[in-house]
Amino acid sequence: MSVGEWYGGGISKRPWPDHELIDTNIGTIKIINQTPNSNDLFTIEFKGYGLPQGPLAAEMGLSE
Repeated sequence: MSVGEWYGGGISKRPWPDHELIDTNIGTIKIINQTPNSNDLFTIEFKGYGLPQGPLAAEMGLSE
């Protein structure tokens, strides 16, 4: 894994399009797995491309 390739996950209130590049507030991602769970939420796993963005990436020294 390099800085241009990163992975993450989380909980979403809605499903995301599978296998498409999506621009988000943390960077460009592609959903690699999502599973509906209780309370009408979705557990998602994603792969990120390019430099991650946002406060967490900045704190880790990964953003521009």
